[in-house]
Amino acid sequence: MSQRGLDALLRPKSIAVIGASEKPERAGSVIIKNLLSSGFTGPILPVTPNKNAVMGILTYPTIDKLPFSPDLAVICTNSDRNLTCLKQLGKMGCKAAIILSSPPSQFVKLKALTQQYNIRLLGPNSLGILAPWQQLNASFSPIPILKGKLAFISQSAAVSNIILDWAQQRKIGFSYFIALGNSLDIDVDDLLDFLARDNKTSAILL
Repeated sequence: MSQRGLDALLRPKSIAVIGASEKPERAGSVIIKNLLSSGFTGPILPVTPNKNAVMGILTYPTIDKLPFSPDLAVICTNSDRNLTCLKQLGKMGCKAAIILSSPPSQFVKLKALTQQYNIRLLGPNSLGILAPWQQLNASFSPIPILKGKLAFISQSAAVSNIILDWAQQRKIGFSYFIALGNSLDIDVDDLLDFLARDNKTSAILL
C-alpha cells in the first residue's frame, strides 16, 4: 500500500486534459464539460494542437508547453499515444494520471513508466473519479452525484454506471466514486488506506 501521489489524484489543485476537444462525442470534450459542470475551482489545462481554446479555456499545443506541472492529468487521446503522453507527463513532474482507454499490449510498458517517473496511475480503462466534496468530476460519466459520507470503489466501468444511476434515483450521496479499471498501479488497498483517513468518508462500498 502506498499513499504517494494519492492526494494529487483525489484532491487535485490543477488538472490537465490531454486530447481536449469540443466535439461532443470525444472523451476530451466530455471530461472538460464534466470538470466545468462540477464546479472545479483549480486551473484546467486543455492540451490539443487543433484549437486555441476549448469551451472558453486557453489550450496548449503539447504537454511540454504547459505552464506548470499539473497535479493530475486525464489522458483522453487515441490509445496509441498513451505511452508517449505518460512519459512526457512523468518527465515534467506530474504526480498522477488517469488513462481512460488502453489495449493490454501497453500494460507492461505503462507500469514501467509509472515506476520510472513516480507517477501514480488510475486505470487504464478507468471511468475516472467523482468527488463532490472536492467539486470534482474527472470522469467519463455526466451523471452528477450528491455529497455524502459513502465512498465507492469498483473495477468495472459498467458496474460503476449502474450504481451511479441507482444512487441518483435514490438521492444517495458519495464522498468519492472511483472506477479502478485495470489497476496497473493504484489498487483497492491503496485507496482503502487513503479513504480510512478521509474525514468526509464514513463507509466504503466495494
